[in-house]
Amino acid sequence: MLRGLLAIGLVILVTACATNKTQTLDEMMQSWVGLPIQTVTKRIGEPDRVQQTRSGGAVYSWVTPIPKGDGTIDCVQQFQTDRNGEIIKWGYTDCPKDGWEQMGYN
Repeated sequence: MLRGLLAIGLVILVTACATNKTQTLDEMMQSWVGLPIQTVTKRIGEPDRVQQTRSGGAVYSWVTPIPKGDGTIDCVQQFQTDRNGEIIKWGYTDCPKDGWEQMGYN
């Protein structure tokens, strides 16, 4: 019986370790859909731009310079909210899909 419990414990431990991976940028941004925009601003700071939409929501944009070659490129992340301030869409351009920690998501 003890061997059985140890085997089950080992399987649980190995499974937990195997699924404990760093989230990609897509996974992180998708995890915020349905949450208030304040969830994002608390995590990465105030946006660089906010544009109101006709539907009563807004598009929040963050611009982060990312080193590339001898210069930098601007990673632009956007979240769109509904009229209640809940995130309904997201997108980005010129952002690394992995290693997003360099953009302030610590």
